Amino acid sequence: MKEIQAIIDVKELIKNYGTFPVFDRISLTINKGSCTGLVGPNGSGKTTLFKCLLGFTEVTNGQISFFGDETCKDGLVRHKSLHTCRKRIGYVPEEHVFYEHLSPKEYLQMVASVIRIPKDVQTIRVDALLNAFKLERWVEQMITTLSEGNRQRLSIAAAFIQGPELLLLDEPLNGLDPGGRHYCLNLLSQFTEKGVPELAITSPGTILISSHLPENCSHQYRLPSSTQCSNGQRIKLIIYMKIYENLIPIFSYNTYSYNFHLRQ
Repeated sequence: MKEIQAIIDVKELIKNYGTFPVFDRISLTINKGSCTGLVGPNGSGKTTLFKCLLGFTEVTNGQISFFGDETCKDGLVRHKSLHTCRKRIGYVPEEHVFYEHLSPKEYLQMVASVIRIPKDVQTIRVDALLNAFKLERWVEQMITTLSEGNRQRLSIAAAFIQGPELLLLDEPLNGLDPGGRHYCLNLLSQFTEKGVPELAITSPGTILISSHLPENCSHQYRLPSSTQCSNGQRIKLIIYMKIYENLIPIFSYNTYSYNFHLRQ
């Protein structure tokens, strides 16, 4: 059987809120093993695109496929296919969704139980995640007492718990200090290059990540259609692929477009 290279395939996707167009006829393909950055200012539709992909909000029209399996056709969700595909996807939403009076360990155990990870595997997986995201010091504290950076680490850790093949990360670096950003970027880079064996991920994964800032990404790809900010300004969403640390961002604020040059 031929291996599927297109992990996400979006064709002519349209999303309107009433008469307000969020985006119009977006088409993009995310290939296996890539780390793709979705870059745009507030109101450009990044979070809405994630919600459309995962079936959390209705699509006006268009097609969406994961792993070669069509989950939305002509704006109609195919729930059985989407449910199957979600089992292979880890998601970090822009806003944290926690039970605040649980500890990080209890929260990860709860997530593992909800997605039916066997009990004998749960303990190993949860301990590995707490170690990988450097949360051991706060393992018994209530989540409500954690710093914003540690809450963000926990949110990313939860996305890894089922050993995903694809990560959808909406502003995952918000709240992280420079050391935390560097560490998480290295872990995400490892995920796409060879997997993370200590987290039971033994083959390269794929990432779609959104951000206000395009540093650490390259290979520019412009979506063919404009989208509209909430203030009515027309912009272009831009895709950047692959994480690198030796890129210098050059910003053009009047057009919200971005370019990169490799540092020599």
